[in-house]
Amino acid sequence: CYEPCLDLQMDLKGASNLYECLGKWAKKDLLCGDNAYKCERCNKKVDASKQMTVEKAPQVLTLQMKRFDAGAMAGGPMSFMGGMGKIMRQIAYPPTLDLQKIMSPELKCREMKYELYGILVHSGHTCNSGHYYSFCKSPSGTWFCYNDCNVSAVKPDVAMRQQEAYLLFYNKVS
Repeated sequence: CYEPCLDLQMDLKGASNLYECLGKWAKKDLLCGDNAYKCERCNKKVDASKQMTVEKAPQVLTLQMKRFDAGAMAGGPMSFMGGMGKIMRQIAYPPTLDLQKIMSPELKCREMKYELYGILVHSGHTCNSGHYYSFCKSPSGTWFCYNDCNVSAVKPDVAMRQQEAYLLFYNKVS
C-alpha cells in the first residue's frame, strides 16, 4: 500500500549514524505467528513480509530523529524525566545524503542525492519542555545559528555535530 508522508521518523536505538537509521527504517519485517497477516481473500492468517521504501522522492526531505522513548536505552546516554527518556547521544548525519538504497526497487537505479540545509535542535530533557534553535545553510554555503533573536555565522563542523539534532532538512540535488 502507499502512504503519503511529510517526514521519515528515524529510530535511533542501536544506531550511530543516519545511514544506519535509514537501513532500520527500510528493513524488511517478517509477519508470522501471532503477528501474521490476515489474508482478505482466504480469511486466514498467513506469513508475509512488509518493507518501507520511498516511491516518490520529495524535493525537501525531512528526517525526524526519534529522541524520546518510554523504554530504556542500552549503549548510550539517556536522560529520564517523568517516565520518558531522551536519547542524548550523537547520531552522525552527512552533509550529502543518497537515498538510493531505500528507494522502491524500480527506482533503485536512479541517484537520489540530497544536501543538508537545515537542522532543528531540541535542547532539554523532556518532550514537554526545553528550547529549540536551528542551523541553516545560506545559498552561499555559510552556516548560521538562529537562537531566539541571536543570529551568528558558524563553522560547518559546528552545525554537523549537534548532539541533540531533532529534525534534519535535506534538499534534493537536481
